Amino acid sequence: MTRKKPQKERFPVGRLAISKQGRDKDRVYVVIGNDADHVYAADGEKWTAAAPKKKNRKHLQPVNRMAQADTETGVPDNETIIQAIMAFAGRD
Repeated sequence: MTRKKPQKERFPVGRLAISKQGRDKDRVYVVIGNDADHVYAADGEKWTAAAPKKKNRKHLQPVNRMAQADTETGVPDNETIIQAIMAFAGRD
């Protein structure tokens, strides 16, 4: 029997994730924070690092890419978020 990874390990701060459900389906986000049931995600434009979108964990698919976090706050800034998403989408 295989074990699932704990949720916080699946969505560490800085991880890219794709929305699987909702109006924003197929949109790419960067994880900004976590709580027990939700992930706080930002795209750097509409949903910024200061005001992230609250998403249910089961509505996100983690991607094996990370955005560089700010050394002071530990959270990526909006410019870094945009660059990471554009690099993932192949628009760099």
